[in-house]
Amino acid sequence: MIETLLLALTAHAPLQHPPVNPRDRDPWVFRSVLDQRARIVTLALNHEMWIAYDAQTCGLYKCWKGGVDFKGAVYTSVHGDQPIARGETYSTGVEGVVWGAERDGKALDVRTVWRGYFFKEGRAHLQYEVVLPDGIRIAIQETPDCFTSEQLLPAELLEEFALVHGLPTLYRSFVVDAIPDGVVLFARVKSDGEHLLRRELFPPGVLRSEKAVEDARALAAGRQTYAGELVFAKESLMANLVSFYEPLPDPEPPRDARKDGGDARKERR
Repeated sequence: MIETLLLALTAHAPLQHPPVNPRDRDPWVFRSVLDQRARIVTLALNHEMWIAYDAQTCGLYKCWKGGVDFKGAVYTSVHGDQPIARGETYSTGVEGVVWGAERDGKALDVRTVWRGYFFKEGRAHLQYEVVLPDGIRIAIQETPDCFTSEQLLPAELLEEFALVHGLPTLYRSFVVDAIPDGVVLFARVKSDGEHLLRRELFPPGVLRSEKAVEDARALAAGRQTYAGELVFAKESLMANLVSFYEPLPDPEPPRDARKDGGDARKERR
């Protein structure tokens, strides 16, 4: 069995750069209420994977297969309902505060600001800011995507990691703007072990404070969930976090599913 790990790689070749895969919806990025959560930004990366971010915390909410049931007045003219994710979940993000900072080892009281997203070369680039107590703003850009394992890793690394072809893989690339001297920025991340086969942090990148957390579903699947902090500093402004998952089955389509998947004309960034 492949052990669930949260590791930093320092000696391996960089990731391959695969072409953009077909998206699962048009438009494939939209903002809505989702699962009774406001300010959620959803990305239909491809048929195998959808992901959603919380614009309040600027962090990952969940990663799943199956899409969204588009319900509510915006989509069906029925008041009261709201969009909900359907299908099985690959993993979930950290609840609560995601981004933090320290100066000379002391915690800072920071706030996060969602700055929207833009499209370039077929990918969506999410933009955040972390505002320090003195008003300095640190700009962050995250570019998520989904590939198969063999699209990202050469054959020798697949063999070394005991991975096979065809695994749905979440790729999260972070680039941080200039960080002031003495300041360390970090994002709280979690590896949800129920369907995760392996998670890797490719260089450059630093992970600290890793610890096991209770997750009954992961333990029942013979795996463990870990949480840690992805660290950025003046000398390390980039990181690539990659998660390899077990393939999940297609969910049953909803009985009242609309063929067009919802009217997206009223969606906003």
